[in-house]
Amino acid sequence: FKQNGTGTHGGLMGPVIAGGYLLKLIRSFNLDFSLGLGCTHAEFDKSTAPAGVLVKQGKSDKNYWGVNHAGISLIWTIF
Repeated sequence: FKQNGTGTHGGLMGPVIAGGYLLKLIRSFNLDFSLGLGCTHAEFDKSTAPAGVLVKQGKSDKNYWGVNHAGISLIWTIF
């Protein structure tokens, strides 16, 4: 909640297609590149909290299409 007592809470869900590439640097170290594309559906409740009491003002939802995950990882192989 923000300082003025308004906020949102809810959940996210959706499918993602992910892929990656492993780049060998030297014998013990690799770089892993990953990317996930898909749709995220968010459902949330809008609320206020006057005097510390949570009051629901309405329900809303949004959809997002695009990049959901991007990452670069350094992998150290011990054995």
